[in-house]
Amino acid sequence: MIRNYFQTAFRNLTKNLNYTLINLIGLVVGLACCFLIGLYVRFELSYESFHENKNQIYRFIPRSAKLGELSMQTYTPAGLAPFVKATFPEVEAFTRFVVFDYRPFFKNGNQALAPEAFALADSAFFKIFSFELTQGDPYSALSRPLTMVISESVARKFFPGQNPLGKVIDYNQGISLEITGVFKDIPENTHLKFSYLASFVSLPILMDKVYAYKNDALLDDFGASNYASYFLVRHGDIHDLQGRISKSLYEHTMKMFPTNNYSEDWLQPLPAVHFTKGIKGDPGGTGSLSYVYIFSAVAVFILLIACFNFVNLNTALALRRAKEVGLRKALGALKSQLVFQFIGETFLLVLIAIILAFQVVELALPAFNSLMGMEISLVIWSDSVFLTGVLITGLVTALLAGSYPAFYLSSFDASKVLKGNVSNSGRSGLRKALTIAQFGIATFMITCTILVYEQMRYMKHADVGFEKEHVISFPITPKLHAEFDTFKERLLQYNGIQAVSLCGGLPGQTLSHWRYKFPDGEHDETSINTVAMDYDYLDVVGVQLVAGRKLSREFSTDDSLAYLINETAAREFLLEKPVGTTFQVLDGQHPPGKIVGVVKDYHFRSLQHKIDPLVLRIEPGNSMFAAVKLSEGDIQDKVKFIHGVWKTFLPDYTFDYSFLDESYDRLYKAEEKTSVLMTVFSCLAVLIACLGLLGLTSFLTQQRRREISIRKVHGAGVNDVIALLSLNFLKLVGIGFCLMAPLAWYVGKKWLESFAYKTSISPWIFLFTAVLLFVLALITVSYQSYRASLSNPADVLKEH
Repeated sequence: MIRNYFQTAFRNLTKNLNYTLINLIGLVVGLACCFLIGLYVRFELSYESFHENKNQIYRFIPRSAKLGELSMQTYTPAGLAPFVKATFPEVEAFTRFVVFDYRPFFKNGNQALAPEAFALADSAFFKIFSFELTQGDPYSALSRPLTMVISESVARKFFPGQNPLGKVIDYNQGISLEITGVFKDIPENTHLKFSYLASFVSLPILMDKVYAYKNDALLDDFGASNYASYFLVRHGDIHDLQGRISKSLYEHTMKMFPTNNYSEDWLQPLPAVHFTKGIKGDPGGTGSLSYVYIFSAVAVFILLIACFNFVNLNTALALRRAKEVGLRKALGALKSQLVFQFIGETFLLVLIAIILAFQVVELALPAFNSLMGMEISLVIWSDSVFLTGVLITGLVTALLAGSYPAFYLSSFDASKVLKGNVSNSGRSGLRKALTIAQFGIATFMITCTILVYEQMRYMKHADVGFEKEHVISFPITPKLHAEFDTFKERLLQYNGIQAVSLCGGLPGQTLSHWRYKFPDGEHDETSINTVAMDYDYLDVVGVQLVAGRKLSREFSTDDSLAYLINETAAREFLLEKPVGTTFQVLDGQHPPGKIVGVVKDYHFRSLQHKIDPLVLRIEPGNSMFAAVKLSEGDIQDKVKFIHGVWKTFLPDYTFDYSFLDESYDRLYKAEEKTSVLMTVFSCLAVLIACLGLLGLTSFLTQQRRREISIRKVHGAGVNDVIALLSLNFLKLVGIGFCLMAPLAWYVGKKWLESFAYKTSISPWIFLFTAVLLFVLALITVSYQSYRASLSNPADVLKEH
């Protein structure tokens, strides 16, 4: 019996091969998109899931309310975590974490090591997080100053066939760090990324030797907020603990920094880190839950279009199988057996589609990984969750696509069918509804794709308030820092170099946060983004001055007592005349100074964020980057010259530079990925819809051959025939567009609200979408209509 079902199913699939191929292509594309997006969604949702204590780990997020707006950041002072641990017994352990250097200068003898992220963390880091040490003791590896653990990839590359434990490597030309452990390479699905990890108790030494910042009490300091704090907390009322910690910290810091600014801080659960937006200091790879929802919806939409194709074509083809149904029923077949037969055919087709879809996914994965910056692999049999998802998707697809045609076909009355008294016209309403749904979904996807592209273009071409073209930056060592005036003089001898500056960071890079106050007592002390720089920084990045003066060597106190602020800082602190206002950084080393100038607001972060208050000050010790402004022309010649000068000062180190425009544009990497993927998936959705329309038109044209021939005999021309067959389908496309365009507008408006600076939703987006869909539908329908119009009426009428 089962064998007979399969033979019949295979015979029917091959009998209508053209329509089978249309259904198969649609299902393969739809399932491949589902599987590919499923892999992406599963990867995004897996962030931090490998940590054994993930539900007990919390990141401390300071929150403050300014002008009625809640502000959050990851930055905390170094003294916060030890204070919380000592005060609250519910806190079992803490670790502070900071990426100290994104492009460090490490040497093992005369060999330079890879310039990859170098971070600091406390000794409890490996107790709190489940990063595995393959060599060394996880509890003591980071307990002593100037000790460090390295990744397996670093160990393999730079210590081949050796035991790296006990080796001493040089950092920044003069700081010796002992290797006390080797950890497995950090997986992609975590927000903590590093290749070198040193003990946090090394911080005072590193700050002194690298930045010339000496503070023996730095580990307990509540001044500068530059470090993330994580806690391992016993199970209990986390909200109550959160409130008690905030109150205790407020009372403690009030003694040092009197302020009226109180807001309950947040103990952020570790699983929430990846998808929480609006927190200053989060890594650039922070995910977006909205994109997970968007792409999940895209996967469902594409699969629905493919299933609608299947239902449309199978109900249209029902008349061809009416006699088969009548004969089976006359011979005693039950309705349940017929339903099983027809659904079985769908299952067979879906099974073939799943096998082919896996091949498509395997071929597409390298390009997908490259675009998304991921390392997703297709592992089927060993991944029970993914395999379960595949089986469920296949089952739902088969039932969704096959149930209605199966019950419809099996419902034919045997006596009427065998007498030839059966019509398929009653199901045209369903086919119209499904066609409307297909092109409605296509409308939604195309409109959203264009909107994402427009927002991407807006962000890339918006006036950011500084000159990002022809600026390169590179990290420098303390030795080069000490000789920077000579280095700078050598560079400026080249005609193609306009300006050179030291800085702590360029626009788009993470900035330090320092606490400031107005000693006149009119304003609370507060933490503000700070650019450490030298006197030529504004010339390099082209930031404009709107009031006062620049910082200048002509004023002997500018290197310690003068500050620049941006326009936003002047507004937020209600400074009507900011120039001349007394101002002070709370680092224990600077007496009160003055604001000497105001710079025009510029986007030192991406356009996703509003412009925050900013302070710019001369701080050579915190300026370990060089920034160079190049003139237009042959950029590579200028870079070669800088490289040559670099080699005379640092012959053993790689010249690791980046262009400001490229690094700043990388801030929009997530949006760029979304734009590309939405374009691809929208094209696939339209392709499947048009394939279905092609198949449906082909079948209905065959049904109306006699009518077309009679019309041609009575003088109808080619255009008349095309209009006859096309008009109804174009009406359906128009209805689909009208129904879904408002939804696309609403969803697009909500998505744009996540950006501080955004494009507008222009009417031309909807006009373009409508024209595109009408043209594609017209081309699809006209092809079959044109073929039908060329047939010989005499031959057709003879057949009937």
